[in-house]
Amino acid sequence: DSIEEAKKNLTNEQTVHSQEIEQLNSKLQEFQRWTTTAQDKIEELEQDKALWEKRVASLIESESEIQKELASVQVEKVSLLDERNSLKAELEAKESKGSFKVNLLVTKLERLEVEASAL
Repeated sequence: DSIEEAKKNLTNEQTVHSQEIEQLNSKLQEFQRWTTTAQDKIEELEQDKALWEKRVASLIESESEIQKELASVQVEKVSLLDERNSLKAELEAKESKGSFKVNLLVTKLERLEVEASAL
């Protein structure tokens, strides 16, 4: 009778162990699926990172080109301001010279009027 009891206990233990092994296998499969999903996500993120690094490099290059162009525009601006100031000074000189000539002609005209009225 004790042999039957031992066999029954052994069978029960084997059943329990089999169930535990099935549960562990199920958990292992779930873990493997999770690991695969995580690895896929890591690869996706690495690809995204590479794309962003290229975009950042491109933006840095664009910024450098824009800075060069801005410097060139600023040099041109200074040149145009110098030219404007030169032309302005030239115009003022001509206006001043013209004003002087007009004043000289007015003075001559007044003198001629005085001389004419004296006649």
